[in-house]
Amino acid sequence: TQGSARGVSGGRFLHLNRQKMNRLNPSFFRAAANVFLWLLITVVFGYFSQGLSEDHWWTPGYIFSLSVPFVLMICATWMMFVPRCLEYDERILIIHFWLRWRQSRSWEDLRYYGGACHVFLIQFGSVQAFQIFSGAYSRAEWRNFTGFLRTRFPDKQATGWLGPFGFKWKRKKADQDGSGRGGKNS
Repeated sequence: TQGSARGVSGGRFLHLNRQKMNRLNPSFFRAAANVFLWLLITVVFGYFSQGLSEDHWWTPGYIFSLSVPFVLMICATWMMFVPRCLEYDERILIIHFWLRWRQSRSWEDLRYYGGACHVFLIQFGSVQAFQIFSGAYSRAEWRNFTGFLRTRFPDKQATGWLGPFGFKWKRKKADQDGSGRGGKNS
């Protein structure tokens, strides 16, 4: 029948369209190792700082008790900042965090993106940005994703963030002579 033919062709179209989607695959081990490393650096710094400056060295029991916040921090980072689904193509971004609904956003609505030190933010419209822990992804996948953003949307890269809201500093225009000093009397 005509209805079933439309369903099959529609299904094929969706299947072909899904094959064009780029998918980032998070790794719990990679995320845990990155969080653990940052926490370990902080704890070692605190241990030697307090030990050398105050001559107060932590006991083995106290050091062992730090395993609780380590585990909590790893789990919280995974559940809140690592999407279980992160797919994109030329038209849309599909993102689904563990504790939130699956969302699909058009690149036409992209306002800002950027970040540093494993925290990547991507903002659509005037709502708060998605915060993504980039340390959960392989470097190759993450480079492909950020490269896609940099080449396709170079004007949308934020110069800074106030919490989950991006902004861009306006640059002064250079002088006519090309000195780059800006303004007539500089």
